[in-house]
Amino acid sequence: GEEMFVASFSEQEQRELAEKLTSLLSAYRHVSDSYIIEFFSESLWDTLPVSWQDALGDLTPPQIADLLLDKEIKDRRLHSAPGPSPRHVVGWVNPKASWDVFIQQLGVTATESDSIGATTGPYEKKQQVEELNLEPHSCQIKAEELQNTLQTQKTDINTSDSVAQINTGVFPSGMANEMLTCKTVPVTNCGAKKPARFVLTGLHACGDLSSTLLRHFANCPHVHVITSVACCYMKISTQENPNPLEFGYPMSDWVRGLPGHQLSYKGREGACHAIEDYLHRLREESGLLRTHCYRAILESIIRAERHDMRRPGVQTVRKAHFQIDPVAVAAMLAQQGKVVAYFSLVLLLTPVMETLVLLDRMVFLQERGFQSTLIPLFDAAFFPRNLVLVAVNYSNPSSDSQPHN
Repeated sequence: GEEMFVASFSEQEQRELAEKLTSLLSAYRHVSDSYIIEFFSESLWDTLPVSWQDALGDLTPPQIADLLLDKEIKDRRLHSAPGPSPRHVVGWVNPKASWDVFIQQLGVTATESDSIGATTGPYEKKQQVEELNLEPHSCQIKAEELQNTLQTQKTDINTSDSVAQINTGVFPSGMANEMLTCKTVPVTNCGAKKPARFVLTGLHACGDLSSTLLRHFANCPHVHVITSVACCYMKISTQENPNPLEFGYPMSDWVRGLPGHQLSYKGREGACHAIEDYLHRLREESGLLRTHCYRAILESIIRAERHDMRRPGVQTVRKAHFQIDPVAVAAMLAQQGKVVAYFSLVLLLTPVMETLVLLDRMVFLQERGFQSTLIPLFDAAFFPRNLVLVAVNYSNPSSDSQPHN
């Protein structure tokens, strides 16, 4: 029933939260947009308030985990209690449920071969629903591959007298266009009389593909449900990098109008980090924690020799014959704990950026008359992008309703 998809926050609460998040990120943009390899060359530690430096400078990695990251992680894993989590505006579902079980809970029975089936689920009219799965692991998906997938799924459907045909354009860069078009295609020898409705799923849909699917849901009445798990936020289009006519972020009019809503490439890249993995390194005091310090020292050495070089890609070192000051290197190595603490501060802000991106998508759907919710379906320790955005279209596809612009 419709009660399954009541938004965790009201429309006004979501807008107010988006406003607070943009304000928070604006205040600490110098942290979220910084590059840890420039820790020494840009004196990043000195950009922090003195009180922060005093509190964090001498902490061990496990202490950093306790102070900065662990409490948030524990709160986010409280799946046994319903209600929104501090990390995200979320709904609740049994975390042990698999993706297929989750789709079945939406009223869809998927076949093993093509993930397309008919529902006998809990919706009032028990409408027949078909599932269309798009699961690219890279936004560099080829146009012909996408079309072949859609064509195969279209011809395999035999549950109604019409199916949804999806047409998409692909940019030269390989990114899917921001707008999909939907039209009804007659299919012969089908017994059902009702128009086909389908569930549109994007499981870790990269970059703009997630926003593309949401726009398609809002404009195609035959899409009954959308389930979207996003990833690769740094690859979505923005006003600063406007490949398509409509951006992947922000999607909503509300967030677009907020001062300081912009998220840089570096910030959106940070939103894809796995805090759980770094937390494990802190707890174990892993030797991998030294990596950022070593690279930051190398950046400082390179910058001293070549002032014009910033963050070069380093693989093999050629002509490594210039003199290195061992005293200066030792002094930088002694600050490894500060490098770890600073990077943990950066990680502390990454869930805020992911929340803002997903909240923007929820507000986008609200502006077009759809309720949505976020559900932490997967264990974040194994799937850091574990949130499923779910929305349902309860309108009658056979009516002459116009697409939501």
